[in-house]
Amino acid sequence: MHWWHTTLTKQNNDPQSLFDWLYVGFNWLEAAAWLAFSLVILLRFVRTRDTPWDLLYAAFLLLFALSDVAEVYQLTLGLLTLKVLIFLGILISRSMAIRQRRTLTLPPPA
Repeated sequence: MHWWHTTLTKQNNDPQSLFDWLYVGFNWLEAAAWLAFSLVILLRFVRTRDTPWDLLYAAFLLLFALSDVAEVYQLTLGLLTLKVLIFLGILISRSMAIRQRRTLTLPPPA
């Protein structure tokens, strides 16, 4: 087994280690958390319709959840690169959503 390929199935009849079980379990929990965050942001957008950046933010969170599911089956350099790009998308879309929401709530100049 290599560090970039982790599954819960046996390979070459080698038993999986406790670390493998914990790593995979943590990734499933992390995927569920990112999915929950995505749904919360999406529901907030449906309720308030403050900023369309929330849709992009929710989409990036969903993509991050899906990348964690992919990580359960195989971890590659390409997947890590994709996760970094998705994370940057999360940061940028969140920043833009906050910025636009702030301009919506600012009082008019006196």
